[in-house]
Amino acid sequence: MRTQSDLDDPGRGRAGARDIRRDLSFIIISSVFSSILLLLLGLLFALSTPKSRRTPIFILNVLAVSLAILSGSLCIHLMTQDIMSPMGGVNAAEDFFYAILSIWMPWMTESILLLRVVVVYRPSYPRLSSMVPVLALPVVLKATRAAISILFLVQRKRNSATDMVAFPATDSFNTWTIKVAWILEPIDTA
Repeated sequence: MRTQSDLDDPGRGRAGARDIRRDLSFIIISSVFSSILLLLLGLLFALSTPKSRRTPIFILNVLAVSLAILSGSLCIHLMTQDIMSPMGGVNAAEDFFYAILSIWMPWMTESILLLRVVVVYRPSYPRLSSMVPVLALPVVLKATRAAISILFLVQRKRNSATDMVAFPATDSFNTWTIKVAWILEPIDTA
């Protein structure tokens, strides 16, 4: 959200164009990826059997793709709202919901992959105790990432209650929580 001091600044015209260019870039990227996800969702249904559609993996995959499409649509909406109403800013609740989706979708998608490991290796490991060495590190990493994500969202919500900047997550990149989350995510993915 832009303030009156931004409008009083004589050099603001160029900065305003940069803001619109940034918003348009996000709109284009979100549109392209959301359309690809719509195709992926269609293929997911077209290439599955009625029996496989009843499995938890299929249902969770549909949920993950649907949430990603929702996130892309919400990003397009927020950026369009920021362009069309620069002084009005964005809806804080929609912005926070977008942040929640952005943070939790990778975690959820990787958890689905972990569930696939359990399904694939379950016949070879008859007892749960034999799977502990295989699953211990990924489960600990996921729990740590979940705790850090919750802490980051609490900090972000607290900061956004006092700050009137649109998309305040960019101001929160200096916190240790986001840096630790960025380090743990590729380790967990690997």
